[in-house]
Amino acid sequence: MTLEELAKRVQALEDMEEIKKLHHDYIFLLCDKQYEKMLDFFTDDARVQINTPYMCNGKNEIAKFFREVLAKRGGKKGGSVLTMPVITVDGNSAKGYWTMHKLFDDRDVPDIIAPSKWLQGKYDCEYAKQDGKWKFSYMRYMAWPVPLPGLEEDNTKKQTER
Repeated sequence: MTLEELAKRVQALEDMEEIKKLHHDYIFLLCDKQYEKMLDFFTDDARVQINTPYMCNGKNEIAKFFREVLAKRGGKKGGSVLTMPVITVDGNSAKGYWTMHKLFDDRDVPDIIAPSKWLQGKYDCEYAKQDGKWKFSYMRYMAWPVPLPGLEEDNTKKQTER
């Protein structure tokens, strides 16, 4: 193995660790409901889809979703555990997926959605390295089971209202 090959492998490992930290910091801020700070983790043209059929395109739509949907959810601050990251780095771009387990306060979610008060789901992500810093360029989170009971009706209602 040449020094150049070794340097590329070390850089890929460092990039994977930085991506893991990005995602862990994002989840910490999400659980702590610090939505404005979370926006710094996204590229300007990022796409985000969280438990809905609707895609937020760009940082402005993501900010609106954080403020108008996430911030209005009731309950206490939640706790989440990220597991099983699988990350592939290719230069200044990367792809990855994670499993997340979330514990809800009894008042956070109806029994139909999470009778055990634990919910799990999967993050599918794409990342871009900009100015030496990793950011989300695409994020899709879907809770299991998909679709969540009760949300089907809600989404159908929203579609007919448009």
